[in-house]
Amino acid sequence: NPYKSEVVFRFIPKKKNHLHITRIVYAGTQSAVNNSAKDFSWKLSLNPDADSVTLYVYHQTAGREQEATITVHYKRSPTLISPQCGAAQEYLLEKVDNTFGGKAKILDKHLHNFNPTKASSEPDVQIYF
Repeated sequence: NPYKSEVVFRFIPKKKNHLHITRIVYAGTQSAVNNSAKDFSWKLSLNPDADSVTLYVYHQTAGREQEATITVHYKRSPTLISPQCGAAQEYLLEKVDNTFGGKAKILDKHLHNFNPTKASSEPDVQIYF
């Protein structure tokens, strides 16, 4: 399948902020994270039956755990790859909302595997906090 169904996020601090993410909840599944790095990457699978998906990010601020959300809005398009391979779902990122109070920048709207120079771990979206 030449199309990706995952979005790679990179969280980048403004100035000298550090993001201490403790857990991430997505579609009822919780992932424990103990990350206090200056920047942090996370991979999110898109829902093939919806046009948006929300990620709940819990982080430490001033000694308290706080919740922030990231909502990814996208278009889905079934695309015929070839008669032999059949169809695949293509995703096009439209916008990203977040409650971090920072900007979200889409670096790559088209989620596909056609670019041989882009590693699968490179971000599609950057969140500045």
